Amino acid sequence: MRRSPRPLLSWLFLALSVGLFAAGAVLYIQGREAEDEAEIPIAAPGKNELIHVVAALEAEDLEVETLSGAVRSLMLEVPGQPLTVDGVQLYVFIYQPDANAQEEVTLDIEPNDVDLETVAGDPVTAENPRLLTDSNVAVVLIGGDDALAEKVAAALKRLP
Repeated sequence: MRRSPRPLLSWLFLALSVGLFAAGAVLYIQGREAEDEAEIPIAAPGKNELIHVVAALEAEDLEVETLSGAVRSLMLEVPGQPLTVDGVQLYVFIYQPDANAQEEVTLDIEPNDVDLETVAGDPVTAENPRLLTDSNVAVVLIGGDDALAEKVAAALKRLP
């Protein structure tokens, strides 16, 4: 009497499924142990986003915290995104499509002339504001000392 190949085929599929399960478990564990963060895409000159500004500030050994919300300024025309840099308030204004837009808007603006208000319309008090610009980014630093302002300016210089 001839034996049916079905039991042998069942054992083969069982071994294959156990092997695939083990391979999947190993890949999953290796993926969890990898602490590599996704790399920040390189911005084209004049096409920086908030992530590029944060990376440039962190490259200057500044502690950066992104905050929720936004501010408006009639003078600066685009909405600003709030951050804290070493515990000091900083608002980032990103101009699109390129750096020319930022230069046109900020050319004749003095830091004390910048009017900041929350989206709800409440004014943002600004003691010793500093307006720093480079590429397609303008930042308003509220407070802080000269050393911090120099680090922020150096960070902006890093932007393409």
